[in-house]
Amino acid sequence: MENTDLGAALFASLTAVFIVLLMTASGRMHRVRRIDELPPPSGKVISLAKEGRKIRAIRAYRRQTSAGLLEAAKLIEHTMRAG
Repeated sequence: MENTDLGAALFASLTAVFIVLLMTASGRMHRVRRIDELPPPSGKVISLAKEGRKIRAIRAYRRQTSAGLLEAAKLIEHTMRAG
């Protein structure tokens, strides 16, 4: 391998590592928590879910807890099924 090829490969690898570290540090990459790991929804969120107002319930839960979209959606769907 020539020096330029080695340098380009090294640069690409380091760039990829830097991007992953940056995204992880900024909170853009995080593990999706299980439903039993999430904070309980408020009464308002539960009533919205039971009324079938899924999107409003997800929005309210995310505001209440700062949960991710996928986490909130899973919790609200679970709440709606448990009804």
